[in-house]
Amino acid sequence: MNRFLLVSVIAAISLASSNASAVVQIPYSGYDINDAVISGHGNWAHTYNGTITPSGVNFVNATWPGQTATYQGVGSGTLNDGIIGNSLGTSQLFVIPSATDGTLINPAIFATMAFAYTIDHIDIYGGDVPQNFIPGALTSLTVELLDINFVTHSETFNLTPFGTFLNSNGDPVNDTLSLIGSSLEGIAAYTVTLKDFQGTVENWFSITELEIYGDRYVAPDPGVVPEPASIIVWGGLAAIGSVIAYRRKRRCAA
Repeated sequence: MNRFLLVSVIAAISLASSNASAVVQIPYSGYDINDAVISGHGNWAHTYNGTITPSGVNFVNATWPGQTATYQGVGSGTLNDGIIGNSLGTSQLFVIPSATDGTLINPAIFATMAFAYTIDHIDIYGGDVPQNFIPGALTSLTVELLDINFVTHSETFNLTPFGTFLNSNGDPVNDTLSLIGSSLEGIAAYTVTLKDFQGTVENWFSITELEIYGDRYVAPDPGVVPEPASIIVWGGLAAIGSVIAYRRKRRCAA
């Protein structure tokens, strides 16, 4: 009987652990962008099925004149199509923070999720384009989270390169940032905004895929008193302690 109780408690603890939330890639429904370089500039091309409106902002950067646009409608496209691009025609180009003619340009990407998530980390893929110096080389950016109460929280993060793909300057093209240990850890959010990009080469950078990872947030039901996994675990540990104490008592009595 005691052995059965011990096995049952261990099974309950294992079940509680298996039901714990896990970090998954978030299938965000779409995104908007401010100050995006229009597709086709310098042979860099991308897709977006939302509304693209030229902003009227013209720039000259490294003798390459161009124009920016606003992307709206929470559309899908190059940044969330699940494809890591390997050419200029599969990556979106950005220019920051101002063009050489002094025009202020500050791209911002707004990713919208269908459900609330707590964000673990974000991966930014610059594109496997080894013959070009633009992909990668990002050093920092600001993350903003719009929480379930529609309050905005923000913090600036340094980026960490990862992967083996390099641009023509020999710099890694992929960068990641972790929200663990930051002021944004544990905040349940519906939108993730990336802005204030820094550290690019000659004001350029590219993104071929933006991946966000986190845990699905489930709000507690105020009308129900739940039996959390912690109660199961501590109750199980108490039961194990009782079994051990009982066995020790029997051995001493003998």
